Amino acid sequence: MNLSTTQIKDTYGNLVTIGTVAGTPTTGTLQNGAGSDLTSITLNGAAVFNEGGGDFDFRVEGLNDTNLLFVDASADRVGIGTSAPQYTLHVDSGSSTSTIRVEADTGINPLISFLRGTTDVGQINGAFDGLQMNGFQVVKFDTGGTERLRITSAGNVGIGTISPAAKLSVEGSAIFNDAGADVDFRIEGDTDANLLFVDASTDRVGIGTSAPDALLTVDGVASFGDGAVGTPSIANQGDLDTGLWFPAPNVIAVSTQGAEAARVTANGAVLIGTTSASQGQPDAAGSLIVDDFIGMNLGTNKVYTNQGQVTATTGTIVYTFSLTGTTAQTMASYVKMSIMGRVNTNNAADLFAAEYHFVLHKNNATPNVTTLNGQSSIYEYTIDYATDVAFADLGNGVCTVTITNPIGSTVNAGTKVEIQSGFLTTQNFGFTLTSVTYT
Repeated sequence: MNLSTTQIKDTYGNLVTIGTVAGTPTTGTLQNGAGSDLTSITLNGAAVFNEGGGDFDFRVEGLNDTNLLFVDASADRVGIGTSAPQYTLHVDSGSSTSTIRVEADTGINPLISFLRGTTDVGQINGAFDGLQMNGFQVVKFDTGGTERLRITSAGNVGIGTISPAAKLSVEGSAIFNDAGADVDFRIEGDTDANLLFVDASTDRVGIGTSAPDALLTVDGVASFGDGAVGTPSIANQGDLDTGLWFPAPNVIAVSTQGAEAARVTANGAVLIGTTSASQGQPDAAGSLIVDDFIGMNLGTNKVYTNQGQVTATTGTIVYTFSLTGTTAQTMASYVKMSIMGRVNTNNAADLFAAEYHFVLHKNNATPNVTTLNGQSSIYEYTIDYATDVAFADLGNGVCTVTITNPIGSTVNAGTKVEIQSGFLTTQNFGFTLTSVTYT
């Protein structure tokens, strides 16, 4: 509309003027020729304001808002509720909580579309079942100028990452139930509804169960890595060099203070102080193989067992005891010994050719010959403590028992024999076996 060439009249034919200076456009109120303010304007056609592109603002007042609509010509911005718009469209609702409302007819989704040039990059769609945000490539959420969350076109959600490789990828720490409420956390598997279950009410974790009865309850098989002697797979908190580990398939070992203390072999034998059975030692279920002597206190009895190697016809076994309130003579009255050997030699004819079992009983001079597991003869011998076994009291609470040539002349001289020896007392008196040596 060009006011310099067009007259505006009201419905009564009165000339409409702006301001009070006739013929000159000024800022003011639209009035009719009678000087009355116009309450409404009807335009049958197009209207252009500030067609010359000058620095002339356009403002529409409301009942209570002086800047219900404000067009800032100097900044090329539009304000709703503000006379100082900071963006192309700036809406200031003031004290009202209803800022923008987008409506559509029934069955039609109200839509806000975002374009870069002519390319549609995203939409906010008021669908019938809820609000939809559609980024044709990605949807990103930033705070402080930094991207915090992203939804890719594949539907993956990334928090702290711009390339999530799964439905949810989190780069950084995550806390669930930070308020410490009684809110459980559960992860389902393909066939397990409680693959991981965190019971907040009891502060327990279940794997395969929704009712853990300990800090960690596993309903199923738990698998651990092999571990090592100094770093066992199953260890005590704060004592990580003591526990269980798996040195080989079907083998379990026990470490204490970073050193192996015992193991159970694949055949079921228990090894203490050694990692393998030597020749002549039965690696089988029920076998106990000890590298050093064992001491057991069975009420009134004490039992010691040991293994070693002696030389036929010249070898000796020496037991050393510490004495408390007893004497060597007292010991001799209540001691029984058993010594069992198996031949171990490089001579193929002698290798495991016989198994010798020496049982020492006081005042029994008759040897018994039996057979063990269908193998060669087992020879039982008796030795009279008075002549064959020397109990020597060395003083200072030390006593030794020396057995000379325990395998007799039944094996060729010089042959090495693996020995398993046992020592039983029928009374629990004051002595302790401290060492056993074989020569």
